[in-house]
This record gives sequence, structure tokens and C-alpha cells, in this order.
Amino acid sequence: MKRIAAVFLILALLLSLASCSDGSGGAFYYPVSAAPSSLDPQFTQGTDTKIIINSCFEGLTRVDGNGQVVPGVAESWSVSPDLLTYTFKLREDTSWRVVKSSNGTVLGDDYEETFDASVTAYDFVFAFRRAVNPQMLCPDAALFFPIKNAEQIFNGSADISTLGVKADDKYTLTVTLNSPCADFLERLSESVFMPCNEDFFNLTGGRYGLSSEYLLCNGPFYITFWDPEQYITVRKNNLYSGNSEVSPATVSFYFNSDSADIAKKLSLGTYSASVFPNSDLYGLENVNVQLINDTVYGFCFNCDDSVMSNEAVRLAFCNSIKRDELSALQPTADFYSGLVPPCCTACGANYNELTKNSAKGISYNESSATAYWNKALEELGTNKVTVKLLCSEKYDMALRPQLQIWQRVLSTSLAISVEAVSDDELLRRIKSGDYQIALAPVAASTISASGFLNSFTSDKADNIFNYVNDEYVSLVKNTMNHNASTDIVSACFAAESHLLNHAVFYPLYLAPSAFVCAEDIEQIHCSASGDSICFIEAKRFD
Repeated sequence: MKRIAAVFLILALLLSLASCSDGSGGAFYYPVSAAPSSLDPQFTQGTDTKIIINSCFEGLTRVDGNGQVVPGVAESWSVSPDLLTYTFKLREDTSWRVVKSSNGTVLGDDYEETFDASVTAYDFVFAFRRAVNPQMLCPDAALFFPIKNAEQIFNGSADISTLGVKADDKYTLTVTLNSPCADFLERLSESVFMPCNEDFFNLTGGRYGLSSEYLLCNGPFYITFWDPEQYITVRKNNLYSGNSEVSPATVSFYFNSDSADIAKKLSLGTYSASVFPNSDLYGLENVNVQLINDTVYGFCFNCDDSVMSNEAVRLAFCNSIKRDELSALQPTADFYSGLVPPCCTACGANYNELTKNSAKGISYNESSATAYWNKALEELGTNKVTVKLLCSEKYDMALRPQLQIWQRVLSTSLAISVEAVSDDELLRRIKSGDYQIALAPVAASTISASGFLNSFTSDKADNIFNYVNDEYVSLVKNTMNHNASTDIVSACFAAESHLLNHAVFYPLYLAPSAFVCAEDIEQIHCSASGDSICFIEAKRFD
């Protein structure tokens, strides 16, 4: 009997090794900066949360590892000659994955008999209407504005039933636009466009997306474990019928914002991959590195601060910045004049190439700086302003020459000091708005130049400048409502120039991020901006 058992054990091990010989299967581990508060696609913000959502959901389209739009739930589509009507034919074999917890499911014990698990056109109609519902306060609602009546519904001037999205039948969806939108198919891959089953949503009683039992997944993976303090694990979804076969057995997302610890675990192979906020690789070993031109380093101004909310103050500081005095910050880097990083695109082409890198900020001008400073003192009703500059510990001494210039040009009415902190603490403080001026990285949260600029509107989690300005909001809307690439590029350029000329950000140099994979890992795809990580084809080779 023991001999028979041993034979079966050997056979099982051989089968296991055979299944992994091509690198398929296995478990993968990826760190994200914080635990998500929700995985509701129409409500959540932040790159890390969207990485998890895009692993568990599938929209009408998906962007593949080469950056190309490929079919998602929609197996095909057609576009009318005037480019205003999109008709999507949905796959008929796509299903919702119901996750049971210890408490069962909100669908009830007999859900297999009573619940239609098909992903249908009606699920997209419901999701799109949720996103533009003004009561929902969807952070990415502006992405829907090319759709007929979407902006009017969001502003409260049209009924939600008038949205230009219609289910012609169970598996046919028609979307009507106000005007042609060149990147519409690419937008549909964004997490905010993911489907939502109305019956299931109503049964969650307002708890949709708060735990695995309050989610239905239709993507390549589904959630099997969610520890709010430590990690989320997703498992291969055997019901997935997308464009590519899913390779990993599981992917675990660990909540970890300690860059040094992440680097250590990557070198040891504990983590499979990670994106670092800049190219400081902390002595990484046994890894493969891909640099991503997604980050611009410069002076960030917190426009919610009582002093920095005054534009004349910000203009005075920017007009008295001498770039040449700051070369010690990054001796090997060239100065960069814009805000939009080189990775960003407009209508499928590189944004910087289209604009010929012509975005320019404010130049050094002592007389202008003095005039703005005097105006600021008058508007603030004071003769003394105290400012603290936040920076990384490694840049403390390199900033001293610029502090002396500010002190000389703006006179004794300025009291300025430096607070140097660790890189991780710097990012935390910037994100929480706990600063006045900071020398800090600004990273692209999306590959789209329009989407990147939209992240700095008032209601966005990535608006680290805390800038609130109606003119800027209007400029960003223009970036989303054009078809011709020249119009979109011009609109993006106007929005970018606005932030620079209103002294919201002063660019200095590029600081590439790094997508790092353990040396035995292949086919984890990272987008050109580092905002999207796809694990569908991930493989591990021993």
C-alpha cells in the first residue's frame, strides 16, 4: 500500500514539474504602496488600486503588453463613417465569477439557479450611468464626457436615461458620442469603464467593492483573500474568456511602501516585480531593470497652504530660481522644461515629439521676482513670510545655493528653512499635502498626456499641488473633447503651460522610474508610464 502511495506521489510530482517546465502556473508577488479602501471600479483612485482592479475586471477593450488595443469583453466592434457611433459585439461566453466567503454570498445559497452570471451589454450601461451620475462623484467621470449627454448629466442638467449608451440586446452595445474621440477605444480599457451587474450591486446594500464577498469579477483573476492590513491574493479565473490565456495560478499584492525593504525582497526573489519611484535601485541584485521616463523632478507648490495659495508668492519664488545653481542635484541629468513626462502620448503618438519639447516654465528674472514679492506681501497683509522647503535627505546640501538666492532676492522679509526627510517620508508628505514647497518627483499616473493633466484637477487623489482653478479645469476638458491629434495636442499644451506659468510646479530634470523584475520572472508587462501592470502572461523559470 505504501509503495502504491509512493508511486502516486512521484507521478504527481512529475506532472507538477511538467506543468511548470514552460514557466506557466505558480505564484507571483507584487508590492503596492497601501491597502485599497475599495475596489469599486467606478469609485476608486490611485495607480496601485487600478492595477488590482485591472487584474480582476475586464472592460470592452484591453491594452496588451505591446501597448495595442485588443478585444476585451467586446470580441469585435464597428464605427460609423462619422466616427460618432460605436457598436460592440460582446463575447457570449464571458461570465461573472461569484466569490463565496465564510458568510456565503449576497446572492444567496441558490444563486447558481437564480442568478444569470453572463456579462452583458446591460452591465456596461449600468456601469457607465453610475460613473456619470452626479451623486456618485466618480473621480474619473470626465473620461466619459465625449459620450452623448455625459457632461450634462454629470452637471445635473440632463437625465441619466439620456446617456448615449444603449443595450440593443443582451450582447450588443451601442455608444454614441458628441464628437469624434480619437482615443476612445483606449479609454475603454481604463478601470472606470469596467462593467457592473446591477442586481448584484443593489444586493450589496452600499458595500460594493469593500470586500471580496461584495464583488463580482470578470477578469483574468478573482479575489480569494483580502486582508485589510497585509495583502490581497487573486487566483486564476477559469471562467475568463479573454484574448490571452492566463498563466499564473495566483498573484498576491502586498501592502508595502518601504522602498528599501521592497528592494531587498526583490533581490531575494520574495517579490516578483515592482516599480520604483525613481532610478535609485538601492543596490538591487539578481534582477532585470527597465527604465521608464515617467517622472519629472522639480519644485512643487502646495496651493492649499495659507502662504503658497497666493499666486504672487509662487511667482516670486519661481522667478528667482537659478537652474545653474542646482546642477549638483543630479549632475548627470539634463534640465527639463516641461511637466508632462516623455512617456506620455496623445492619440497614440509621443506627446513631447508632437510638441517638440516646447513647453517652457518661468525664467530667472530678479526684477519680476521682487515685484511679485512686494505684491504678495501687500496681499497677505504682512512684512514677514516664513516658508519651509521639504526635500530628500540626499539633496539637503545641494539646495543651499538656491536658498541663498531666495534669501538675497526676496530680502529679509523671507525666513526660509529646509526640512530633509527620507524618500519614503517625502512621498508620504507630498501625497498627504503636508508641505509648503517641496523638491519632489511628479510621476505620470497614466500614459495619456490628457489623463496625466486631468489628475491635477481639484477632485483627484493625484492632485498633489492641491490646485483648484476653473480655468484649468476648462482647459483639461478641452483635451478630452477633440478628435484631431493637432487639436488634442494643442489643448494639452495649453493645460500644461497653465500649470507652469501659474507657478504650480517648477520643473528641473527627469528622474526615470524603474520597473524591476526578479531574474527568474518573464512576461509581466509594464506600460510605458508604469501605471499599468499586467500579469496575464507572467511566467517563472527556475
